[in-house]
Amino acid sequence: MENKIITAEEATSFVTDLTITNDDENSNAYDFAKMIAKAEKEIKNKYKGPKAEAQAKHKAIVKEEKEALKPYEDAKKLLKKAIGAYEIEKAKKIEEQQKAMKDVADMFATPIEEPKEFKTHTRKVWKAKVVDAKKIPDDLKQQIVNMYAQAFFDDYAKIYKEHAKADGVEFYTEETVVLR
Repeated sequence: MENKIITAEEATSFVTDLTITNDDENSNAYDFAKMIAKAEKEIKNKYKGPKAEAQAKHKAIVKEEKEALKPYEDAKKLLKKAIGAYEIEKAKKIEEQQKAMKDVADMFATPIEEPKEFKTHTRKVWKAKVVDAKKIPDDLKQQIVNMYAQAFFDDYAKIYKEHAKADGVEFYTEETVVLR
């Protein structure tokens, strides 16, 4: 029974509802396991050569494809470089033309003197309001021991603007009117 190559149907039929109840049946099961292993080896050997050939063909095809694509990829790189250079040059020319047109317009423009009057606009002034003095960090408290707290945080807000942060202090802006 050991030297015979079994079919898939024989292997399936033998193991379906298999129950081993004695040493002889156990010995037969071991022999059958060897036959299954031999059949598996035969099948693997059968496909080993074609698989190796297919793998070698795949590798050769990929290499050939890569070589065929290389000139196109190189051309695409050069094309992108040329398009980029053109676009940059075009933008420079447009900028130069616009500057030249502005210069010409400025030469012919007659300045109109406007009567001097006060003009108003607004600007943001950063300030701070202590909302919970207990939350002010100790390192900041040391700096303001001899200063008036509100003035210190107003100056701090003016320096750090929207980046100003301190526990227990709210930083905000107010609009003020400026006359010129």
